[in-house]
Amino acid sequence: MAPVVGNPALKRILLLDSCQSGTMILALRGGGSEERAVDALNKTTGAYVISAANEEQGAGEAAEFKHGFFTFAFLEGLAGKADTNGNHIIEALELLPYVSSQVKAIAGKYGKEQQPLVSMNGGDFPVAAY
Repeated sequence: MAPVVGNPALKRILLLDSCQSGTMILALRGGGSEERAVDALNKTTGAYVISAANEEQGAGEAAEFKHGFFTFAFLEGLAGKADTNGNHIIEALELLPYVSSQVKAIAGKYGKEQQPLVSMNGGDFPVAAY
């Protein structure tokens, strides 16, 4: 059987929806030569990472959302609320800042503090259309 040959994904988003998930972003921002090489590649191809919370925070949930704050904000953003330019396409550079600001706002309504961390490298790209 011949190996499957295809185009590797050049644009990607990694979602980290867990407590203290910001630890992963801080690790990705490390400093070794290997990490710098990966970072240089990410800047040219497009790699976006967003965590539900920083390295010290829990990831809040509310029964009314049927999801955690992060997942709720992400799904709302994909459904069109993140479309800041009105073109009915959700781009990465619209979605991630939207999710981050919404999670912070939702957590505040519940008397909690939750700040997603975002790492955005490379050019913008469409994530969804609605």
